[in-house]
Amino acid sequence: MSKTVYLDLPASEEQVRALEMGDIIYLRGTVFTSRDRAYARAVELLQQGQTLPMDYTQGALWHCGPIMSKDEDGSWRLEVAGSTTSSRFSARAAYLIRALGQRVTLGKGTMNPEAIEAMKEVGAVFLSSTGGCAALYAEQIRRVAGVHWLDLEMCDAVWEFETDRMGPFIVSIDARGNSLYEAKRREVREKVQDYYSRAGIDGSYDYAYLPKRTPGRTCHNG
Repeated sequence: MSKTVYLDLPASEEQVRALEMGDIIYLRGTVFTSRDRAYARAVELLQQGQTLPMDYTQGALWHCGPIMSKDEDGSWRLEVAGSTTSSRFSARAAYLIRALGQRVTLGKGTMNPEAIEAMKEVGAVFLSSTGGCAALYAEQIRRVAGVHWLDLEMCDAVWEFETDRMGPFIVSIDARGNSLYEAKRREVREKVQDYYSRAGIDGSYDYAYLPKRTPGRTCHNG
């Protein structure tokens, strides 16, 4: 049975390995945003033996490109912050997880096998957020603590946010490699095959509406 956890950041390996697929998580502490160009720069610098200006291990890494505004006193204000699709970061995320021991990643959708293997090795989890909640998540950020690599422009810079209670998120990939997305895919495939069987439909065929023609497909003509 899933449980609700209020997770203080940075989280220890023991805390993270105790989380299970399906658990509901609220975060308290530091959250760093990161997208394509920030990931690329971080990996490049680490491969060159350099030190990053931010310590991802002290918080969660969020796949997010926020919209910010600047007040007259020069301080930054967060307007909206929603998660972006995470699967495209999988290879670089795997590298950072192994290189830094980074334990909590937050985003939208799922992550590919290379990232899942790194999570199992290091003791890390992936938390899925809800799409379309950028205004809600922005309200949950208490303070903009800083920004790194602003030369990458607003959405691709690394923003450092402080939060007291951010969520709810769901543990969609746990440190054992269990994936909620893969579990649901298996469940759907099994149900589809069961429906086909009961309806007397040959599940080996790939059905399409005529006159659509897709190379490599075998379709019924009636």
